[in-house]
Amino acid sequence: MWKLLGTTLLCYFIWVFWWIPTPEAYTPVTTAGFIAPTVQDSIQQYLQVCAPLAIREMHHTGIPASIKLGQALLESRFGSSPLAQQANNHFGIKAEPKWDNQPRHCLYSYEWSPRRGRMIPVLSCFRHYKNIADCYMGHSEFLMQRPHYAPLFQLASNDIEGWAKGLQEAGYATDPTYAEKLLQVIQKYQLERFDQPEH
Repeated sequence: MWKLLGTTLLCYFIWVFWWIPTPEAYTPVTTAGFIAPTVQDSIQQYLQVCAPLAIREMHHTGIPASIKLGQALLESRFGSSPLAQQANNHFGIKAEPKWDNQPRHCLYSYEWSPRRGRMIPVLSCFRHYKNIADCYMGHSEFLMQRPHYAPLFQLASNDIEGWAKGLQEAGYATDPTYAEKLLQVIQKYQLERFDQPEH
């Protein structure tokens, strides 16, 4: 029994410390730092593919397309992050216990530590989606199925600031400036235009 347990633990530590790459050093990125070096064409290509998905979900669920696109741009760096590239996860949604029978993708991510007052690397497992469309639908279901996000769906459809602050207050992200960054991305790329009926 002890030999079996020891072998299992040894395999686990080999997997954690050898197979999963160590995290890169964290470099604080301001919203301006995120936006400035971004190639505008890359943003437009991302929006061309994903805006229709966000608009469709807005009509089905009431989640503003600007909020969904803003979160995706911020969380996935317009689809270029390892999580987006390797797992089609554009919203940083983790694989909770009830996701056990579904594919998952584990990697290091940075989360805010109130005790240390800075971002620290944490090994986390995230949802793995078959494609981007499933990811966008999964994001809608994630928000709609959790009671702490319910107040957001009572907001006016054009209350983008309310949505951004509500997501942060409900604990969507550990970054204490999440709402501010989200609103800046929405403003920078004029994402509110996708909330209009003609789109």
